[in-house]
Amino acid sequence: MKVPRSFGDYLLKHKTVAFLLFFILWITVLDDNSLYKRYCVHKDIAELKDELRKYQEQYKQTAQSLRSMETSKEEVEKIARKQYYMKKEDEDIYIVQSPSDDYTNKDIGIDNEETEQN
Repeated sequence: MKVPRSFGDYLLKHKTVAFLLFFILWITVLDDNSLYKRYCVHKDIAELKDELRKYQEQYKQTAQSLRSMETSKEEVEKIARKQYYMKKEDEDIYIVQSPSDDYTNKDIGIDNEETEQN
């Protein structure tokens, strides 16, 4: 049995194998419609569909809130008090937060790096 001198000689002798290897390489990586690019596009589409679903849900909630504000003065007052801290003329508002709400070391002037070193 003769041993081919180089890989090129082997490919010339076995043209079908060379063609199949090139074809597989072309389909998976080199082509504009390669399997890798198709996978990336499908992954992007799935992420965009999730984002679209999230925004549709947010839209439904906002539309429902808008409909309730259009029909009820009490709802407008409730949202104004809750989100914008508005008050009536004769009342005072005190905002009480628990220590776990939005409380970090940066609020008191300590960096996380300093606490990790100690």
